[in-house]
Amino acid sequence: MILINEKRYEEAINYFDNAIRIQKKALYYINKGNALKELSRSHEAIGCYDEAIRIDPEEASAFNGIGIILDNEKRYEEANLYYNRALECKPKNSKKSSEKYMH
Repeated sequence: MILINEKRYEEAINYFDNAIRIQKKALYYINKGNALKELSRSHEAIGCYDEAIRIDPEEASAFNGIGIILDNEKRYEEANLYYNRALECKPKNSKKSSEKYMH
């Protein structure tokens, strides 16, 4: 998402709020969560990731996002649970998914 890449997080949040009003998609919640995470609004970000998981229980990015937040909060054991769950998700695109977690 261009707005997030350009660190225009508040604009990105507004954009995804509007998109969510039109259609509740896991990807919109994940991107909104990513913007919130960058603004250190962890609780709200986790809420977005949780909603993405509710919509699509196999959405690895949402589990990974929660893992990153917990890792940043030094809640390592909990973070590892979310990272492992992300790895267990059915890949939507096998090559893309495996590359994502090799960094």
